[in-house]
Amino acid sequence: MSTDTTKQGLWAGVGAIAYLLLFYVLHKAWMLHPLAYYSSLLIYLFFMYRTAEAVRVKQGGVIGWKEALRPAFTVFLLANVLFYLFYWAMHQLDPDLVEVQREAMRNFLPKITPKDQLEEVLANLEEADLNVTPGRVLFGFARGAIGGFLLAALIAYVVQQRSDQQPTQKSNS
Repeated sequence: MSTDTTKQGLWAGVGAIAYLLLFYVLHKAWMLHPLAYYSSLLIYLFFMYRTAEAVRVKQGGVIGWKEALRPAFTVFLLANVLFYLFYWAMHQLDPDLVEVQREAMRNFLPKITPKDQLEEVLANLEEADLNVTPGRVLFGFARGAIGGFLLAALIAYVVQQRSDQQPTQKSNS
């Protein structure tokens, strides 16, 4: 893992955290909204692409898929470690976030749940333990890594295709 890849991963994580903190400061519930969460992945994608592209340029404009995959996925993993540490810490510092999450789910579930199942689903929600534990954080990280790998694979494909189409010359300066 290169120093540049590490830096890009840390920047991606810090960027996503700052983005979500902005939502938290404006309105707690917004930080937990799926749109805020998933849009923060755009920050990851930016740094993942930037890192894989930098490796391609450093290699004279030519890169294989696996060579592009490694830095992109590493950036995702580093950013996600920071994100999940932040997520866990926020729930420790502000235990009310659990109830904010429950309320958000109460409002959202009627939109996606069949009417004949809604009463049962809402009853289960009231009984559900939504506390953020280290085990749940680790599980979330592992589950997220699967999606991150798919994103990194897509970025690697795009960067590798650019390699095939328009190789750049290494600078001699």
